[in-house]
Amino acid sequence: MIKHLQKLGAVVVAGCALLGSGDALGQTFYDPFNGSGEIGGVSSSNGWTLHSGNGVIALSEGSLFYPGLQPSVGNKVYLSGSAASQDANAALSLPTGTEVAYFSALINVEDNTKLSSSFDYFMHFAATSGATGVSSLFGRLHIKQVDSGTSFRLGIQNTSGTGSNQTEYEQDLSFGTTYLVVVKYDMNSGENDIATLWVNPANLGGDEPSGGVTNSSSASAPNAFGAIAFRNGSATPNVLIDEVRVGTTWAAVTPASDTPPPADETAPALVSVSPETGSTNVLVNAPLVITFDENIAAAVEGKLITVEVESQGNNYTIDATDATKVTINGRKVTVDAGLEPGQFYRVTVDQGAFTDIAGNGIDQIFGNSWSFATQEPSAPSTNPLVENFNDCPDGSVILSGGWTQYSVTGGEAWACSEFGKNDENGNGTFGVRMNGFNGGAQLNEDWLISPALNLAELNIPLLFMEYHTKYNGAGLQVRVSTDYSGTGSPADATWADLLTLEADNTDAWKQLENINLSAYKSANTHVAFIYTSTATAASRWTLDNFRIENVSNFLTADNLNVNFGTVTEGNTSEAETFTFSAQGYEDNVVLTVPAGFELSKDNAAFGQSLTYTPAEAANENTVYVRFKPTASDNFSGAITFTSGTALSEERGVLQGSSVVYNNTLDVVTWNLEWFGSPSNGPSDDQLQYDNAKKVIESLDPEIIALQELVDLEKVKQLAQELGYNYEDMNSGGAQQPGFLYKPEMIKVKREKLLLSKLYADIKAGTVTLPDYPANSSSFWASGRLPYMVEFEVSIGGVKQSINVINIHAKANSGDDITQYNRRKYDVQVLKDSLDAQYADANLIILGDYNDDVDESVVPGAPGSSYKMFVDDENYKALTYDLSVAGGFTYASSSFQSFLDHIIISDELADEYIANSISIRNEVLTSIPNFRSTTSDHVPVMARFNISGTPVVSFTEAAVTKVEDAVKFNVNLTLSAAQATAQTVVIKVQEGANATAEDYTTAPAASEGAITLTIPAGVTSAAFEVQLVDDTQKEEQEQVQFYIYNAGAEVAVGEQRTFTLTIEDNDATPTGIADATKGQFRVYPNPVQDYVRLSLPERVATLQNVNLVVYSLEGRMLFSANGSLQGVQQVLNSQVASLQQGLYVLKVNAGKEVFVSRMLKK
Repeated sequence: MIKHLQKLGAVVVAGCALLGSGDALGQTFYDPFNGSGEIGGVSSSNGWTLHSGNGVIALSEGSLFYPGLQPSVGNKVYLSGSAASQDANAALSLPTGTEVAYFSALINVEDNTKLSSSFDYFMHFAATSGATGVSSLFGRLHIKQVDSGTSFRLGIQNTSGTGSNQTEYEQDLSFGTTYLVVVKYDMNSGENDIATLWVNPANLGGDEPSGGVTNSSSASAPNAFGAIAFRNGSATPNVLIDEVRVGTTWAAVTPASDTPPPADETAPALVSVSPETGSTNVLVNAPLVITFDENIAAAVEGKLITVEVESQGNNYTIDATDATKVTINGRKVTVDAGLEPGQFYRVTVDQGAFTDIAGNGIDQIFGNSWSFATQEPSAPSTNPLVENFNDCPDGSVILSGGWTQYSVTGGEAWACSEFGKNDENGNGTFGVRMNGFNGGAQLNEDWLISPALNLAELNIPLLFMEYHTKYNGAGLQVRVSTDYSGTGSPADATWADLLTLEADNTDAWKQLENINLSAYKSANTHVAFIYTSTATAASRWTLDNFRIENVSNFLTADNLNVNFGTVTEGNTSEAETFTFSAQGYEDNVVLTVPAGFELSKDNAAFGQSLTYTPAEAANENTVYVRFKPTASDNFSGAITFTSGTALSEERGVLQGSSVVYNNTLDVVTWNLEWFGSPSNGPSDDQLQYDNAKKVIESLDPEIIALQELVDLEKVKQLAQELGYNYEDMNSGGAQQPGFLYKPEMIKVKREKLLLSKLYADIKAGTVTLPDYPANSSSFWASGRLPYMVEFEVSIGGVKQSINVINIHAKANSGDDITQYNRRKYDVQVLKDSLDAQYADANLIILGDYNDDVDESVVPGAPGSSYKMFVDDENYKALTYDLSVAGGFTYASSSFQSFLDHIIISDELADEYIANSISIRNEVLTSIPNFRSTTSDHVPVMARFNISGTPVVSFTEAAVTKVEDAVKFNVNLTLSAAQATAQTVVIKVQEGANATAEDYTTAPAASEGAITLTIPAGVTSAAFEVQLVDDTQKEEQEQVQFYIYNAGAEVAVGEQRTFTLTIEDNDATPTGIADATKGQFRVYPNPVQDYVRLSLPERVATLQNVNLVVYSLEGRMLFSANGSLQGVQQVLNSQVASLQQGLYVLKVNAGKEVFVSRMLKK
């Protein structure tokens, strides 16, 4: 190693003289770092100014050298990967109007400390200089690790802004090697600026060479070369930088010299060894690390590292060139010595085993100067059925309680960790942890295996374990074996899968519980947790508090939450299935369901209860459940399990309705987990999009409140494709709330971010929240404020204003009570505001509450953080009873909770349709792998009849009849029976081409009006139509009846028209036959500018429907393909441009053909 003498002042003066004359040659800045101590600092030092971060950027003694470059002088800069973030700049004085400039530097990256597998920049130009306001960072020199951290690459980026990315210099570079880098920046008059990067270029001191890589990804443009700067950021490694030059020509920043650098004749000196001499309790997985004062370039074959195991009296040797055990990285040599527990070691390294770049070999390291003792082996557990890992020292791969780890692939392993789950007093404990990230995601498979568990004499053994996961990656598999030997490869044994825990990146402790091991009872049962990671994704898992509990009886049941939707009175739904097992009960086990539902063992014989003998109940039983309403009502209730006095439990929620909701307001809340995020949530964004579309189409609500929206353009696209409007107030956070609503019946009157003025005052520092459990700026999840929209709803001819408040409250962090207290405080402020400003308003408060409403999901919390709403008679928590019955909306692995809720103000209590609140669990079966592909939350829906006034409507919108039909009734429905008779007047819409010669009515029309009476206590009435069968060949004929008047006590509903189409039985003018008459509805008909299509349920959800529109003469006008919603959208885009008259609509759906007529007004 070269030892540089401190330069004399005369040398510095001479350097300054060269700098002064350099302007003529194009060089405007040169810093060989002649000073000492630091650059930047608290204020400017050594010509550089700290403009971001804290601390200092150190100067390191000596220079970097590059062959052929003007000899280096002075010292060098050391950006430390372990230091706090600091950024420093030095002002430039390039001529005014300069548009092209270069900077060069010598860099030597010591190792992969802090390096990421993604690019980050560490040196750049800036438009301004100084301690503050340094802006427009451009010509960015980037770095990242490659090949699992064994080498690195550089990259270049012109500037920041939309579309910016980096261009990679496609050459793997070595740690500990000095490189010359040159960056050119061209402001490129009017086009995107161009940045170019060279590494170890040719033509030093000459013309600019080829071979550089360019980047012009961003349109953002600086206006001046104001500074050259270093950035010591989150992914900046240990890097030495020297000989920084800035100029306007290539030659100015690459001055050539024929003078070779001084010869290096000094051997690398030892700085430190690890483990340190005299250390005890050294971890057996700890490597031997030798650090020298300069970079090591090579190992020498035949030179040995000798490891003496004193307690065994034997030695073993490792050749210095054994790449499987010896790694050279910069100044460090790392040796995998395969240490064992409870041993005393001495280590000797041969003289000359390692050399620097000049070939100078190291001095010998003697065993009497490097010795240490390893940790003792763990003692076997006195109770293997319980393990809290508190006797497990941090970082050790010798685990406590007889637990072991086995690495199948990769260098990472399960190890003891100080980051176990805090105890009940908040004190830290130990656990075990596995992380496949080491300077980047690494390929790993590593098993954590329990000691032999004697379960043979237990009644029903149940497994419990607490776990914590962070970052995206593969799930954690849980397996069990009864023939594993306790040592060696688990591949030699038979393992059964129990479950896989999802790597959901929640960063919170959860409980794995009640895993029944009865099928694996033996004296030699082992439980294993199998971690896997890939080169692109590595999650981190921490486990704690393993235990096996022995119970005398146990009930398990799955898939108990079923919503059957709407089934009309007298009909029966398809059966759904659930499974249960009830072990250890002495009496018969009886399952009972509430009225309206039925159970069966074989999907043949159904009843309201089923009985199982104790032996039958202990098996895994499949039960069929169906909905068979006997009255027009909403049905809801739990499944009850009983067995003598030992068991009486209600599980799950069954829901169904026999009420047909044609005129209801359906409102949904749904957390659509990181919708559109490229890095969070479901990994396949397009699949999430497609699945979300299917869910919303199937629910078909009038209003849907969404949370966790990321890509708002994707949300708008989704709304457009579904026929909804989209509304939000983008507040700039990572996750946005928003609304979809149907524009044909709903308008937005106004919108508001509630509490925004208060939050603005908090941010401005003019308001501090009294007794807030955190910094006041954390209010409402740091500004994720409740979003309120006042909707004007028009249904059935009735208008009503409803304020819908979409909330995404503060999330939890395990059992951290501070997060609970923050949310409770936030919610109380919201309620106080609503009580004061919206006391008499129609309110729906819905969204992701991040808590339950009957009790809190946070262990130890004193009740729900929404208790103030639940206890107030002015509000009604619609989801409360569902929660009490065991319902849940969020699930991740075995963790389940009810987080998504709807609360209404008492002003809407009469409009709420009783028992209509529902968790839409049908999406879990209709969408494969719903929780991993779509969202970890399921939607929740409530229905409202917003009209307080009863409405009368036609029961059907339209019907098509052949003229030889004899008679039929046209029916009207009243939404609620009245105490007095109601008179309804019906007239014929103008423009009908069917006349009195084609049909007659009873009662007969008088002066163009049919008068009907709906008797008291009755909800329906009808008039009769008689068609006239003639022999004249005619075009299709149509007449539309409409409700002209319904009296003072009854309103006219949305379906106020009825269209009769008469098919001629003498000819078919268009040549299109309709084999499915009356099943394809077009309404309203006549149509003006908007139309809806309705097909039978069996084909309505097909995604390949074909619609063709013909003129009455049979000429095809246009066609469309897609879902029913999609072709309807195409039709509506054309309706306004159609001329008045009749049109034929033909739909091919699967193997069926549907035809109807449409009258355009």
